[in-house]
Amino acid sequence: MPVSIDPFKTAAQQTYQQLKAAFPSEQYFWRCGHSFDTIVDYFTRIDPSDAKNFATVAINMYNSQSGAWYDDFGWWGISGLKASEAGIFGSNDGVFASIATACWTQMLNNAPYGWQRADQKTYAPYAPRVDGGVWNHTVDGGCHPGGPDKLCGRQNTVTNGLYLVLAQRLSLDGKLPPDPKYRLAANQEYHFLKTWFDLPLIKPAMVLMNNYLPGRAVVRERVSTFKQLTLSIPAATDPAFRSDLAWAGDQGLILGGLVDRMRIVGKASPEYPELLATARKLMAGTMDYLTAPTTEPGILKPWYPDRSPGGDDSDYWTGPAVYMRYLLNAFERDDLRADLLAPAYQTFIKKAAEFAMTHTPQSNDTVVDLTNDLAALVAACVILAADN
Repeated sequence: MPVSIDPFKTAAQQTYQQLKAAFPSEQYFWRCGHSFDTIVDYFTRIDPSDAKNFATVAINMYNSQSGAWYDDFGWWGISGLKASEAGIFGSNDGVFASIATACWTQMLNNAPYGWQRADQKTYAPYAPRVDGGVWNHTVDGGCHPGGPDKLCGRQNTVTNGLYLVLAQRLSLDGKLPPDPKYRLAANQEYHFLKTWFDLPLIKPAMVLMNNYLPGRAVVRERVSTFKQLTLSIPAATDPAFRSDLAWAGDQGLILGGLVDRMRIVGKASPEYPELLATARKLMAGTMDYLTAPTTEPGILKPWYPDRSPGGDDSDYWTGPAVYMRYLLNAFERDDLRADLLAPAYQTFIKKAAEFAMTHTPQSNDTVVDLTNDLAALVAACVILAADN
C-alpha cells in the first residue's frame, strides 16, 4: 500500500528549522561537518529555499573551529564537496569547494603516515599488518596520557571509510581541476580495506568484515591485529578491538565507498558484481544486526552490542544519520534501488522516519539528535515516494 510522505516532509521542514537554530551551539568541528552533510541532502531533496542563508552559518562554523584527529577533516571534506556540487549555494559554491580540497590536503598529508611518523622502535608491536590504509593519528601515547592502553593512532574503519569516500568523490567530481592523486589514493585505500575484509590466515572473528550469517554482514569498528614480528611471538591485537562491535556510521561509510567505486569501475568491470554483492550483504546485515535486540523493534541502533566504541556515546550516537545518508546514496544506483524498494527495506525506512517524529532525545547533544532525525526523514521522503 502506498505511503503518504507528506507527514515526513512536514516533519523534515520542522526538524531543519530546529537544527538550524541549534547548529551554532555544536562545539565539535567534525560533528558540524557531519550534520552539514545531512542538511545539504535536505536542501537538495526537500526544500532549498534557505540554502543560501544557511551557507553563511556553515562557513562561519567551519572557520571558527578546527580538527584534531585526521578523520575530523573527512566529515567536512565530504560535506563541503557535496555542497559545492549541489548548485544551490550561489557565490558560496567556490567556498565549499575550497573547504573540500583543504580538508583533503589535511587528510592526505597526515592520515597515511600514522605509522611512518611514529617512534617505530618504542611502538614496534603496533606496526601495521597490511600495507596502506590510513590512521586517525600518529601511533604514540601522547594523545591520551591517562588512557588504558597508551596507544593513540588507530587504523579504524571510520578514518579509512572517510578517506575512501572523499578520495573517490574528488576523483569523480566534474568541477574541480583533475588530480591523479585522488584516484591513486582511492585505489590504494580500497585495496587496503578489501584485503582486510577477508584477510587469510587469521580467524574469521579477526577480519574486518563480520560475515555473521549467509548474505548478511557488518563491518567491524577497526582492524584487529598488528604485524607479527617473529615466528615465535603472535601478532599483537589492538587493545580496543571488539569482534562483535559494529557502528552504524561505519556501515554507512563502507556502503558509500562501495557505491562510489561501482560508479568508478562501471558495470562492465569484473569487479562490479563483487562490489554489488558486498553492498547488498552490508545493507542486509545492518538492517538485521543493528536493529535487534532493541526496545524499539526495527529501529536502527547507533551501535551493537551495548558499549559504544571507546565508551564515547556522544560521538557515536551520530551513526544512524551517517547510515541513512549513505543508504539514500545507494538508492541512486539502479541495482540497489530495486533492493530498497522491497517491502523489508520500505518498512525499515518508514519505521526510522516515524521514530524520528516521536522519540524522546537519544543523546546529550541536540545537533546529533536532530541530524539523526533529519537524515531518516529525508531518506523516507525520497525512497518511499519512489514506490508510490
